[in-house]
Amino acid sequence: MLYVAVSFLIGIMWLHIKSLAIFLFLLSLFILYRKKQHLFVYIVVLIMPIISATYYTSYLHNNNLETQTLLAHPEIKQHGTFISFKSHHNHKVVGTIQLNNQHFSFHHYNYGQQKQQKIDLTHFNCHIKGYFHTSKANDVVVIVKQIDVKSCHKDTTKLPNIFNTHKNFIYNQMEKYGGKEYGRVLALLFGDVHLLSVDQLEDVKRIGIYHLLAVSGSHIVSIIIIIQMTCTALRIPIPVIKCLLCIALPCYAFYVDFVPSALRAIISALLIILLPRKILQHPIDILATTFLIVLLLFPAYIYDIGFQFSFLITLFILLGKPLIAKDYPLRTFWHLNIITFLGAFIISAVHFNEIQWVGLIANLFFIPFYTFLLFPLAIVCFLLSHITHALYLIKHIMQLFFWLHDLLVNLLLPLSHWQWYIPKLTHIELVFVFISILTIFMFYVMKWYLKCAIVCLSLTLIIALLPFDHLARFTLFDVGNGDAMLFETPQHRTVMIDTGGKLMPSNKDYRGSITKYKILPALKQRNIHQLDYLIITHPHLDHMGEFKYLASMVKIKSLIINPSSYQSVQYSNIFTIAKLHNISIIDSTTITHIDLDECSIQLLDAAIITSDDKNEHSIITLINYKQYQLLLMADATIRNEQLLLQRYNLKNIDVLKVGHHGSITSSSGEFIASIKPKISVISASKNNRYQFPASQVVSRLAKSSDKIYNTAQHGAITIVFDAQMKTSVEKS
Repeated sequence: MLYVAVSFLIGIMWLHIKSLAIFLFLLSLFILYRKKQHLFVYIVVLIMPIISATYYTSYLHNNNLETQTLLAHPEIKQHGTFISFKSHHNHKVVGTIQLNNQHFSFHHYNYGQQKQQKIDLTHFNCHIKGYFHTSKANDVVVIVKQIDVKSCHKDTTKLPNIFNTHKNFIYNQMEKYGGKEYGRVLALLFGDVHLLSVDQLEDVKRIGIYHLLAVSGSHIVSIIIIIQMTCTALRIPIPVIKCLLCIALPCYAFYVDFVPSALRAIISALLIILLPRKILQHPIDILATTFLIVLLLFPAYIYDIGFQFSFLITLFILLGKPLIAKDYPLRTFWHLNIITFLGAFIISAVHFNEIQWVGLIANLFFIPFYTFLLFPLAIVCFLLSHITHALYLIKHIMQLFFWLHDLLVNLLLPLSHWQWYIPKLTHIELVFVFISILTIFMFYVMKWYLKCAIVCLSLTLIIALLPFDHLARFTLFDVGNGDAMLFETPQHRTVMIDTGGKLMPSNKDYRGSITKYKILPALKQRNIHQLDYLIITHPHLDHMGEFKYLASMVKIKSLIINPSSYQSVQYSNIFTIAKLHNISIIDSTTITHIDLDECSIQLLDAAIITSDDKNEHSIITLINYKQYQLLLMADATIRNEQLLLQRYNLKNIDVLKVGHHGSITSSSGEFIASIKPKISVISASKNNRYQFPASQVVSRLAKSSDKIYNTAQHGAITIVFDAQMKTSVEKS
């Protein structure tokens, strides 16, 4: 059965990563030859990839058509039924909504504001206004802008989902009686992390234990152990115990909305319970059968990261059984930890461009802590929530254990500052890394530790040298109505100009979403661990709002600003952050240029410091690399442009970062005609209220520029300074 599952996977791989599919196919044939398998197995291995590739080609085509149809007319003004409705922090509601007989995840961000009464609308049909949107995972979700509560009525056309109803009851009971840690208990029970604070989520991610909050095989194992031990103590016969498990496990699948990682463990457990022992001689065949069942029922799950982690880690554990089964318990646990780390390596490298090596240490403490303490206590909370006020009996115990949990997390957090980035791998590099991991795994299982260490060290050194391309590169990040740019030299030294940022209410602490989702992923993909220089052009939040969070995540060697542009409070905040992270501050008025390898970066003197308009304080940057010139205008106005033309001979600019997001206050006809930019790039958000870029500005640019790019349309824009000055875009 393993060969069938691998062959099925090869067909899917062929659609996305052909080189890896070819390697797996050849490896399968080699193993078949060594194992002297029957001709029938060869035929299956040859035919199954064709079947799965055909099946998934059709599935992807139909899915893309449905997505395009929804996004072509994204506006929603109609009735919909809320299948689940969960209130969270800051008036946010998430859940599932049914529109036109289709189910979608939804988000609503202002429920309960403006004297609107909060009501649980589960199973209510309401008139809503909103729009369809694609999530980071490219799923179509619904953003609900308004719910007409007066139009809501109970939907009697469908039977209520007893699991969702009961789940909402548990949520309400936990919120009333579960104490301040009720959100964490719900996360343990159902994998719902929406009630956790941003700091809590960030901390567990940084030390590599976020997977313990996701419902996974460890949860299922805990449930099985609890039921089996309880029933054994009560002397309940084994057949009855099996029946109870066959009821409890599918029920739990409904509670967690059939999350892929849990579904894998539940189906595997049911197969073990129900199938005769003769069939269970090879546990790996149970995993392969589960893999095929899940993908035939839910083809989209192959693209779920939790699904990929779950199956690959379990496969590695089963393949490592010869080592695990022949050692002492403590060594066995250490072997499991190493094997799990190797199993997760490829998935982490591809999806996150980072390996959470701290998890090797953290999991030694936290896997037993979660499996044998926190999750069983969460189940006790689940049971006690059915008795009024009974949660008071255990909430203080839970708070004690979570205090201990946070203490251990804080002890490990300093280690997370040493990050291991994996740059974006080409398909050939991915195959090489995959082969290396398989080799390390094989050597480790065979206890050839010296060979294992040599391959580990070699792989680490090679990854440290990636990427192998040595070309200068400029990137304009897609940060909405703000600026954030990065210039890299061929030797991978860096200067960043502005950070982007958002205007936030004064009572709300900003958590760096632009850095998390726009900037850091790009830095990881390029194996950039530090910024040599950060230039903040002027004191507006859309240019500097991310500085605090960025400085906490990336080493910044030097910060260039014009101190006279800042109010005393602003400068004091910047100075405090810089001191905390050992960043040297350079006054832009004291230098005219900085040299970075073959690049000269000029700070042009065109700021009007006496102006009340902070845009006119902008630091304008000219980057010279070989024959190329990049002019980055920040939010400079027409007055700044006039000074530039008077003081500098700016002709035939290769790349122009258009001033002030394409506003009419910048990019005069005289200026554009004088500098004649070949490529013009604009940073703006889609459908912004300022209507950036102005149509007049775009018309002026079109007369001089060969190409005009706008982040609102194209996403992040990257220009590589090779002979062709190749430009690529990436929508986020």
